[in-house]
Amino acid sequence: MKDKLIYVKFNETWKESCFDFDENILNVLNSKNEFYYNDETTIRDLLKELAEKFENYFGKFDNPNIKVKYDDFSLKGYFSVIYNGMPTYIYNLHSKLNSLINIVDVKNNILTFEPNIVLFGGCGDIWLIDGIRYYMNSKENTSHNIPHIHVSYKNKEVSISILDGQVLAGGIKNTVQKEVIKRIVSNKKELALAWNTKTDGKNIDIDEIDFSLGG
Repeated sequence: MKDKLIYVKFNETWKESCFDFDENILNVLNSKNEFYYNDETTIRDLLKELAEKFENYFGKFDNPNIKVKYDDFSLKGYFSVIYNGMPTYIYNLHSKLNSLINIVDVKNNILTFEPNIVLFGGCGDIWLIDGIRYYMNSKENTSHNIPHIHVSYKNKEVSISILDGQVLAGGIKNTVQKEVIKRIVSNKKELALAWNTKTDGKNIDIDEIDFSLGG
C-alpha cells in the first residue's frame, strides 16, 4: 500500500504564547512538517509523532519521562486541530487519519494545529466563540446527573442539557442564549463524546467508531 503525504503546520499561537523554545522546536514551528500515512494510519499515530517533536518542551510541564505520557489522554491534551477556523479538541484518536482529513477539508494538503496547553490552560474547555465560553467540569456526577455543558458570557453563566438543549440553571442574554442552544443541539454528538471523555458523569451511550470531530 503506497503511503500518502500530508503536511503539518503550527499557527502563530505557539510562538506568541509559549517561550523558551530551543532551535529544534523553532524549526518545527516554522516548517511544513512531512507526515507519511496510509489508509490504516490513525489520528493517534500522527499525534504521537508530533508529541515526539516537542518531547523536551513538554517535559518542562509534564512528567519528565515524556514517553510514559503518550497515552490517549495526554495526546488529546497536547494538540487541537484547526477546524472551521477554530481550535477543536479531537476525541477519538483511533479513528483513521483519512477521516480527520476529510472532516477538516484540508486545503493545500496542510493540517494546522494549536497547543491545548496554552489555549485552554486545562482540559475542561470545549469552545471559545465570539466571547462565549463553553466548558465542562471534570466532577459532574451530581444528583440530577443530566449531561450538560456550562456556558459563560459577560460574567453570566447558564447550564444547558446536551441531550435536548434544555436550560438547567442560570441564564445569559436571551438572543445569545438562543444561538448557544442551537449550537449545542447541532453538535450533540460531539458534546456527548466530550461528556464521556472529560467528566465523571454517567456515560452517554454513543457509537464512537470512526468518529473524530463533530458530526
